[in-house]
Amino acid sequence: MSKFNLLDEDWIPCTRLAKGERGEISLRQALFEAPLIREVYGETPPETASLYRLFLAVLYSTFRPFDETRWKKFWMAQHWDTNRLDAHLAQIHHRFYLFDTEYPFFQSVALDRPRETVSSLQSHIASGADATLFDHTTTAKGYAVTPAQAARALVAIQSFGLSGTKGPEMTFSDAPCARGAILLVRGKNLFETLMLNLLDLDLPSYRLGQKSNDKPAWEMDDPFTENPHRPFGYLDYLTWHNRRVRLCEPETDGLVREMMYEPGLKIEREVFNPLMFWRAAKAKSEAEVTDEEDDESANQREKRSHSPLRFQEEKALWRDSVTILSAKRSREGDKGDKPLASFQMIENLIADQVPYLEVGQTYYFDALGLCSKLPHDKTFFYRAETMPLPLTYLNHSQAKKLLLKMDEAMRVAQDVEKKLVGAIKKLATLLLAFTADHKKGRKPDAKDVKRLQRSWDTTSFFWSSLELPFRELLVKLPVDPDAALVEWHTTLRRLAWQAFEQAADLAGEDARAHKGVVAAEAQLRGGLNKVLPKPTSLKGETK
Repeated sequence: MSKFNLLDEDWIPCTRLAKGERGEISLRQALFEAPLIREVYGETPPETASLYRLFLAVLYSTFRPFDETRWKKFWMAQHWDTNRLDAHLAQIHHRFYLFDTEYPFFQSVALDRPRETVSSLQSHIASGADATLFDHTTTAKGYAVTPAQAARALVAIQSFGLSGTKGPEMTFSDAPCARGAILLVRGKNLFETLMLNLLDLDLPSYRLGQKSNDKPAWEMDDPFTENPHRPFGYLDYLTWHNRRVRLCEPETDGLVREMMYEPGLKIEREVFNPLMFWRAAKAKSEAEVTDEEDDESANQREKRSHSPLRFQEEKALWRDSVTILSAKRSREGDKGDKPLASFQMIENLIADQVPYLEVGQTYYFDALGLCSKLPHDKTFFYRAETMPLPLTYLNHSQAKKLLLKMDEAMRVAQDVEKKLVGAIKKLATLLLAFTADHKKGRKPDAKDVKRLQRSWDTTSFFWSSLELPFRELLVKLPVDPDAALVEWHTTLRRLAWQAFEQAADLAGEDARAHKGVVAAEAQLRGGLNKVLPKPTSLKGETK
């Protein structure tokens, strides 16, 4: 019988610092060699985020009680207490067997249901009535994974499983990371990354104040025990069993094909994931509810005091960087936004002048997760975004001024977008109705105008082209704010014209198109001059 112990077997993909070598390592090896490893990753962003959550849970459980004093000690040494880590891993070793007959890792030994394909663990694999995301495997063809793949999928589904139904009897609930973007501060190596996301275990402002019975799932005899007070703390929350799963033994070829599967624990009280940014709920009028929200999702939103920052199809997460960086712990308690807990910790450490966390250094933060829409149990896409994090933005004495300038930069970008949209609307209008600019001329149907605008996809081009310049702005702003903003304004003008020219090319070359382009060009030029400093030359202003 293959038991496959996750502390011993190679199952975690990683990139080493030396020569960028890639390979799979065990959980134990990853922790002991963390200063030599650049990063760990899964097949999908949710898998990657889930691996980091598992690492954090192991470290927390090893070094309890974990506080700022212990954090500073490890950070200064640039390694953990390996003797204590080795002893603790030996103590919990028997709970990390994937196919154990008594305590299978992250599973339910008592589960007794009809067997089904393991593809249900991975939302990018077609299974039953699920939509195909990236894969075209069907149940009829069969599906098999290695024990390593099964372990990664198991960890991920417990963190990112979506609510929904399966047949008339089974109703699943959302896992802790299901509906928002996980934000991880990334250091120079795996050790720094884990340290920069290791918080004080007592997190009452996130409704995860630590209780005496808080422990990880592998220390519980029955991790599926229901209790209205659960999760008991952050350790319980990091190892939450959202699904009851029982993997079947690998077959003769060493691959896992079947499992048993049903709903697991449901979080009955409102808690907030410290690795997410939470916006305080605001009342929305009926007109403000977006097309992607239906009555049920609106009702669910109203019941929550906060909503997590999430991935959206039409908007990249980097556009919320100002909001993420500028949020502070609210003095209003639960009435205000809940900032990323790691940013708050790093800000305090910078104030304490902790070595290797100095203003002028630049780290990064990753946003990992999936896009879904309430109340659907459907994954629309996975996404991973990385943004630079100059520590100046977390320095109390300098951050406010810089963030005001960054906010100004983003507001100017939004103003430019509005001027661009207006010019594109004029072009579409004149293309559909040649005399629309005359007082008594025919006016096209507004829906047709909007449909034509969308077909040119001008705003998507504009914002996607801005992502790299915005990253550069983040880094340059603390060094020379005035020069950084001049460069930003120049970039906004250039990209607005490039986006316009893309639409103008698609409009055609007949008389109708020529008239529309000339009129729209004039409108865009005047609009840009209202919201941006006037250019020193006309170069790049027109086609």
